[in-house]
Amino acid sequence: MKKYLLGITALVLILALVTGCNGVPTSMQSTVTPTVPPGMGMLEVYVTDAPDEFEEISVTIKGLEVHKAGGPWEPIFDGEEDFELIALGLAEIQAFLTGEALEAGRYTQLRLDILGNVKIKIDGEVHYAKVPSGKIKLVGPFEVVEGKTTVITLDFDAEKSVHKIGAKDKEYSYIFKPVIKLLVYEALEITTTCLPNGGVGIPYDVTIEAIGGTEPYTWSSGDLPLGLTLDPATGAISGTLTAGEYTFTVQVTDSSDPAESATQVFTIRIAAEGMPIITTNCLSDGEVGIPYDVAVEAIGGTEPYTWSSGDLPLWLTLDSATGAISGTPTVPGDYNFTVQVDDSSAQIDTQELSISIAPAELVITTTSLLAGNVVTAYNDTVFATGGIGPYTWSYSGDWPDWLTLDSISGAISGTPTAPGDYIFTVHVADSSGPPQDDKQELSISIAGP
Repeated sequence: MKKYLLGITALVLILALVTGCNGVPTSMQSTVTPTVPPGMGMLEVYVTDAPDEFEEISVTIKGLEVHKAGGPWEPIFDGEEDFELIALGLAEIQAFLTGEALEAGRYTQLRLDILGNVKIKIDGEVHYAKVPSGKIKLVGPFEVVEGKTTVITLDFDAEKSVHKIGAKDKEYSYIFKPVIKLLVYEALEITTTCLPNGGVGIPYDVTIEAIGGTEPYTWSSGDLPLGLTLDPATGAISGTLTAGEYTFTVQVTDSSDPAESATQVFTIRIAAEGMPIITTNCLSDGEVGIPYDVAVEAIGGTEPYTWSSGDLPLWLTLDSATGAISGTPTVPGDYNFTVQVDDSSAQIDTQELSISIAPAELVITTTSLLAGNVVTAYNDTVFATGGIGPYTWSYSGDWPDWLTLDSISGAISGTPTAPGDYIFTVHVADSSGPPQDDKQELSISIAGP
């Protein structure tokens, strides 16, 4: 196996979303990535540590996966490499672990896989610390932006990760419960995706926002409509407009070297004076099973308003007096519909809107299985929630010959032939496209006759 100055993982996770140079070398900052296909971005993972009392801590990384909201786990590192942590801290190194092209979007978790024994050296003596769980899930959202590189640094804390156990009059042993800060350096991105509509004679004042890159930002636009100004320092757009529809592009540039930039195209409508107009131009996305509640708004005309829609999804309702849209999504998908506002002078405006509903995250809820006895029929079932049914179940690892798993129902059954502890992994995949998946390590303890 190759030897790298590289380190690792976390049972206890401290999350820090880092923008700018906050501990991230210039060579690691998010940059334009022209070699990835359309719709893809790069994710790079680095590792660092801080000096402490240990002389050596070596771990072996077996794998690293990422999880996209509403999607499956996706491997980005698969191998078996030894990594020495303390050298990172002494040299103040942020070492490269892996880089992978991923579909652009929001990712919610990472899952690390490490071997069960960690070599540590204290006062010239070598010990081997046991890792209670080799599969470690890190919860911390980050964005992969199309054509850009997002950088994550695993900032390991060795001192808090190694624990000495045992009585004073006996030889001590050690366990390794990794602690890490997850530093996410995100690509520069304009997070404002749409702007509200407006009306003649009503001052227009909104602020465009961005994340990632290195602050401070500089905002600009080469085709801003006459009557509007853009504050280059804050991204605030203000002014007054004549009636019509306007499309323009806004650019943000950060302070990194070389500088990054991102652009966003906006379209707004401005109603004639005295006419009502629906200012809501877009709606937030949702997830199956999670209550959805937003309000569409209007200005101009004569209040009170009356709201209506003839093509809302069945799970949504629109309050005719307030414009509140609410309900609990039952089926994932993209829903397009039109809302209408009528003012008290019988003047109307309409706006096409859409909501994207993601499937609920697929999770195996079974965390333990019943114990059994030799020559006594064994029956249990594994369960999952989320995703899109039906599910497909499978297994890997040390699956006993006497046991069967129903791929449709998740039922586990058989007649044990020998005592022992059987450890294996159960997998589930749903019917979405692409499918979501999850896995869970389980064990069955079989007692003798």
